[in-house]
Formats: sequence, structure tokens, C-alpha cells
Amino acid sequence: MKRSQVLESARKIVVERECTYGGAPKTLAAMAEMFSLYLDHPVEPHDVALIEILQKVVRLKQTRGLHADSWIDIAGYAAIGAETAYEGHEVRQNLELVKERVCAELNVAPLPEARGSKQKAG
Repeated sequence: MKRSQVLESARKIVVERECTYGGAPKTLAAMAEMFSLYLDHPVEPHDVALIEILQKVVRLKQTRGLHADSWIDIAGYAAIGAETAYEGHEVRQNLELVKERVCAELNVAPLPEARGSKQKAG
């Protein structure tokens, strides 16, 4: 599998999930809140993305690196982790444009929550 395939697959999956479930930053924030309560220690949304990446690393170690989905998922979690860490910066605006284009390619409208979040941020 070539790196361009991994990145393109990750891009499509991240955007498809956002079209289906809403914005990843909102989900990571909710998960961070739950982790924080459970661990009795503050966890930031981008930390959740890193935790998910570590889970995929463990799976890759178990499969000797031969599970393509885990590589793709790591790229996706890295993208949403960076988006969350840099929220409000130029990176977020570029990802919104990509999301709109991919949702249009998939002939799926973004969830109203995602649109509302975008309007509030802008």
C-alpha cells in the first residue's frame, strides 16, 4: 500500500464519519470529558486522538504491521488530533473545505450540527 493510498483512504473515512456522526472535535471533547472523569485527571481532546493512535499501534504490533486499516486509522486520528489541537487556526478552515468537497463527492450532506459549528466558528 502506497502512502498516497493511505492518506486518501484516511481522508475519505474521516470526512465520511463526520458527515455521518458530526464533527470529530465535538466527539473527542466528549470522550476527553469522560476519560477525565474516569481517570480523575484532565484529558484534552487531542489526547483522545493520541490514545486511539496508541490502540492502533498495539494492533499493528500484534499483526507485525500487516493490517492496512490500522495504518489508515492512524493517519485519520492524526488528522483529527491535529485539527483539534489547532482548532480555530488555518488548518481547521482547510479541513472544512475538504469536508465539503468529499461530502459532495459522496452525495451526502453534512449533518446540520456540523454546519452550525462552522457558522459559529466563522
